Amino acid sequence: MASINDLRGIVRDIHETNAQNPRNNVVTNTVQRAIDREANASFGIAETYYHPANALFTSRSKTQVLLMKPVGDHCNLKCEYCYEIQRLTGTHEKVMSTEQMRTYVKNFVGTHSDISDIFLHGGEPLLAGKAFFQEFIDCLKELGVYGNLTLGVQTNGTLLDQEWIDYFREHNFNIGISLDGDKAINDRFRVDHKGKGSYDRVMEGIRLLQDNNIPFGIISVVSTEFLDTPGIAKKILDHHISIGVQYIDIHPAFTPKDTSGSSAECNVSRDQYTSFMTELTYAWAQSSNPELRLRCIEDLIQNLTDEKSKSCFAGGFCTNIIGIDPSGAVSPCTRPFNDIFTFGNAGDMTISELEEQPSFKKFVADEAYGQHITKTCEWSVLCGQGNCPHERFTDGKQDPAGEHIYCSCHSQEDADNGYPGFYKNFFKVLEEFHEWLAEEVPA
Repeated sequence: MASINDLRGIVRDIHETNAQNPRNNVVTNTVQRAIDREANASFGIAETYYHPANALFTSRSKTQVLLMKPVGDHCNLKCEYCYEIQRLTGTHEKVMSTEQMRTYVKNFVGTHSDISDIFLHGGEPLLAGKAFFQEFIDCLKELGVYGNLTLGVQTNGTLLDQEWIDYFREHNFNIGISLDGDKAINDRFRVDHKGKGSYDRVMEGIRLLQDNNIPFGIISVVSTEFLDTPGIAKKILDHHISIGVQYIDIHPAFTPKDTSGSSAECNVSRDQYTSFMTELTYAWAQSSNPELRLRCIEDLIQNLTDEKSKSCFAGGFCTNIIGIDPSGAVSPCTRPFNDIFTFGNAGDMTISELEEQPSFKKFVADEAYGQHITKTCEWSVLCGQGNCPHERFTDGKQDPAGEHIYCSCHSQEDADNGYPGFYKNFFKVLEEFHEWLAEEVPA
């Protein structure tokens, strides 16, 4: 039975074997990147990863990432698995005015703030319009922080034009595009309000980015409906590689039933997650593109080194992030959390004042406890000590202090599924790769 030590060892062996006869391969390149990010290339930290026993009493968050939803849940698409779907069929949130945006940014970003990243999300944030985005930049300049922040936008890409491209290039925005796969896969769920697929329009935006040499990444969501399709993981990955995409992340669809209703019908089960991620790992390891960056895999390898992943869910950094909706209401992120985790209003207080709110402190404590209960599981170094609190539950209800939906380390009855099951399969894939790599090394 594979262990975390076995996994750490096989990654080390791949690195050492490749050093003898360097190969330009997606696996060896990913391992090398992980090692280059750490101070001394030691894998030992995974063996003694520190879980603070008194986390409930000492945890404190300094917010670093601000997620702003300028148009709230408004979107020109109506994806069936979207966690905004319940509100999309009812009353829309109001959009954020430029005056509100300026107030929120002024209160949360300044000389006494630790915020280093601002990302515009939605809904579809480009619906806010170009004038709003320019006011956003003007506000940052007036505050004296422009150029000192990482800026980004997550968009479905259907509204991109040359003017947007020029704007994002001028202000050095990181760009994320949502695309689930080829036309048949993408257009099953990513449709507009008339039921028309979005693939062709998204591809127009992607080609515009590529024609202008603008780097971007793709985020794909896979729903339960596709997971019984043989080879679906490879099909998605191969499609993205074929259109020239280097930066990719793939997420299983999941929405808590008690926060967003019908979209939960698309949720991926624990055993489906295990089989899909195993297949995806094989597709990644066999990829013809040595420069491919698949974040959900890189996170795992990075977490085996001295410097863990910077991804919020894989690194356990959830409490470094907050989201702001158009009304100014502040919550853990743009994913739907129970209303008890609405911390306050960005129009009424500064970031330091918000971090003193009882609801914020409760979330920090609950998140710390959700990580703390994983301390007896050897695999918790890989999942960020419980992964995303949005997907943790107690007695069927969303609870950051509970167990993650894909976590089976608390019950040996299902130890071959969920995260532990996938991590054991991950070892098998890397072991097979190392055997192939070793055969290529001259005697």
